[in-house]
Amino acid sequence: MATITILFYRVFIFILLGYILGRYVRFNIQREAQGIINIGMYVLFPFFVLVTMWSETLPAAYLYRVWLLAAGVVIGGAALAWLYSRIYVMSYRDCSLPIIFVNSAYLGIPVNTYILGSAATKYAIIFDLVPTLIMFTFGVALVAKGDRLKEILKMPLAYAALIGLLLNAQGVPVPWPVLKITSFVKAVTMPLILIIVGYELKPFKTALLSRVLTASVLRMAGGASIALALIFLLRLEGIPALVCLISASMPSAVNSYVLAKKYQANAEFAAAVVAMSTLISLPVIMIISLLIHGKMI
Repeated sequence: MATITILFYRVFIFILLGYILGRYVRFNIQREAQGIINIGMYVLFPFFVLVTMWSETLPAAYLYRVWLLAAGVVIGGAALAWLYSRIYVMSYRDCSLPIIFVNSAYLGIPVNTYILGSAATKYAIIFDLVPTLIMFTFGVALVAKGDRLKEILKMPLAYAALIGLLLNAQGVPVPWPVLKITSFVKAVTMPLILIIVGYELKPFKTALLSRVLTASVLRMAGGASIALALIFLLRLEGIPALVCLISASMPSAVNSYVLAKKYQANAEFAAAVVAMSTLISLPVIMIISLLIHGKMI
């Protein structure tokens, strides 16, 4: 029941609201949507990453192995996206982001905490740092036109993460007003983006439904399979191993839509995969939870 609550109140309700606005209210938010996306990319996401890296105590045990595994999941996802683009004869630029990048923060962190307890939260944050940084560097390079290096250098998120880690290493305390602002940012930013995702959704044609469903399965089943292989290869165990498996099994990152929208890639496809993969994540998360609590894994 708690899994359903997390997915509904953190994801589904906002996508549904955006869909209603786009389909039935005829409320045009195209200009506002682009403004929200730009504010998120250049201000809100970097601010959240900076404070997260600054405030969290990152456990040394398994730290680099979790990062390596997360990087492996992204690289494996890139290979799966290439295969998908060849099978469906789609531009890699248009289809890759929602297959490669996982919702390991907005959904992954609370799901890990719910299933495994508070001890899992820090490892979920550690895992999320890697796909987030790669998305706003390599992911930008995938979809940006023109001078890709210039576009990457314009993205403040990588700088924010580095500054946060340096402040953390120096033991500088986070001022309480900054923590308060961060709570507000977390509460507002992703719901707004999810409303825009829902706004972008269109009724699926049969051909598109097949493509979206395949991409969603590749994102989740592919990510889980890659993570499982790397868990054995890197000799991870206990909570870090389970966190990596759960995080890699999450649906497509909402930010894959954000980048597709900003750089005029196939935002409709990205929105559809985000929504579809989130929908089918419900039984996946419930099965994982039952297996873990049933001591089957």
